[in-house]
Amino acid sequence: MYMKQLTLLRHAKAEPNANGVEDFQRQLIHTEASRISEIAKRALEAWGTPDIVLSSPAVRAAATAKLFAKEIVETKDITLYDQLYAAGTDDIFEVVRELPAEAAYAVLVGHNPSLEEFAFLLLKEQIHLKPGECINFSVAIDRWEDFSITKTPRYQQLIMP
Repeated sequence: MYMKQLTLLRHAKAEPNANGVEDFQRQLIHTEASRISEIAKRALEAWGTPDIVLSSPAVRAAATAKLFAKEIVETKDITLYDQLYAAGTDDIFEVVRELPAEAAYAVLVGHNPSLEEFAFLLLKEQIHLKPGECINFSVAIDRWEDFSITKTPRYQQLIMP
């Protein structure tokens, strides 16, 4: 039995939803770049190099994913998934189950409350993901299509800015 790894990364702090800026278009606060760079370095050290980085297409999430991926030499591409914006837990499960079989480790960049709700289904306990925080899971499956809440993952670590 192989192990797959999944990291859930909440987007970094974004500008407030004010001044007529649509939620989807909200930018990261400029001070967040160094924080996400540090988070990425700590994640790489703890969990290794991801094979794939997925993100919500919302500006703040995609920018977080780009900053994270910039620290990863081998991973350049970020795949944007529309269903990760305003996602429900079913949407996240669907995205995870559709990951390419050859990807042993995936990073998913998204939003709350859906990431916390998804983590709750996996862990059966409440966790709080603040902006820029990530949590990693190891799951004993051979293929992502076998991913389910009945296969309780091994919770590895929560990395905070």
